[in-house]
Amino acid sequence: MRMLSFIILLVILTSIIITKLVVTDQENEIKILNQEILILQGEIEKIKTDMTYITNPQNLKEINQDQFKLTPIEEEDTIKLEN
Repeated sequence: MRMLSFIILLVILTSIIITKLVVTDQENEIKILNQEILILQGEIEKIKTDMTYITNPQNLKEINQDQFKLTPIEEEDTIKLEN
């Protein structure tokens, strides 16, 4: 009877230790993922800020003048479709 009790106690202790190790490992993975999420959120904020700056009408005009030299479509340049 003592031997059976010892074996049961040993099995219970082993399973508690294994469970604790698994939980600790998963908590570490969660911490790593949370850090990666924070980094990605920072990058998203930078991109949003850049897009806000770029799509500002005054900046779009300057970008067009410096790089593309596009002109607006004049009324006489449009094609009139007839039914």
